Amino acid sequence: MTIARRPLTIKADDQQLAGAWFGSRTVATSPEIVLLHEGLGSVSMWADFPAALAKASGMAVFAYDRQGHGGSGRPRLPRPKDWMRHEALAVLPAVLAAQGIEEPFLFGHSDGATIALIHAAHHPVRGIISEAAHVFQDDMMLAGAQRATGQWAHGVLRKKLIEHHGDNAEMLLTGWLDWWRHARRQDWHMIHDLERITCPVLAIQGSEDAYGTQDQVKKICASVAGPSQSLFPKGVGHDPHHEVSDHILQETIDWMAKQAVSVSRAKSG
Repeated sequence: MTIARRPLTIKADDQQLAGAWFGSRTVATSPEIVLLHEGLGSVSMWADFPAALAKASGMAVFAYDRQGHGGSGRPRLPRPKDWMRHEALAVLPAVLAAQGIEEPFLFGHSDGATIALIHAAHHPVRGIISEAAHVFQDDMMLAGAQRATGQWAHGVLRKKLIEHHGDNAEMLLTGWLDWWRHARRQDWHMIHDLERITCPVLAIQGSEDAYGTQDQVKKICASVAGPSQSLFPKGVGHDPHHEVSDHILQETIDWMAKQAVSVSRAKSG
């Protein structure tokens, strides 16, 4: 099976965003899977994962760069206090509508997982794969953000971000760090949104994640109104879909298959 990537530019919420489809999109492959990248991520930083997910699932996979990331426009700084809610409730719905996507599976990583969860609290989706989401502020997140500052200064992070974000790299990092520092001061959380989520949720977090405690996943599973399942890959950090890609692919495919059966039974009943 050949997986073709089809890059495109979309306009959503008065933003010019870059996106890409992976796999063949037909009625038979519905529903689609939509990938939402991490706080410093992009379509390109998903690497081979979107194509592998399309091939393993037989579904079409769509991914896009948020404003300031990858091939999208320049960052808008400073980020507003409600930045994540705006991404979840204004930008993402506009992106889905522009692509004709209805009730997809959302696979979000880190900040992207938080955006997916907020979106699902207010819009219908088939299910959510939440990887390393932040649903409340904890000290590990702030420590991780502060480490990123040092990594940029010493060049460890600089090369990687410039490779994927070009001239926007430093502004993107600054905006991300400033937002999370502000969130820490304001004791930010989105627990009230979790209580509105009725779709199935698969919550994943590596046992060695340096950007959040396992209490993040535990809070998700304890708070959502719909069915939930947790997964803690052992010896894995913040990027399970890269670190143990085959394992995450298999767990995701198996979990989505169960949701399809559940939906089919619910409709027939």
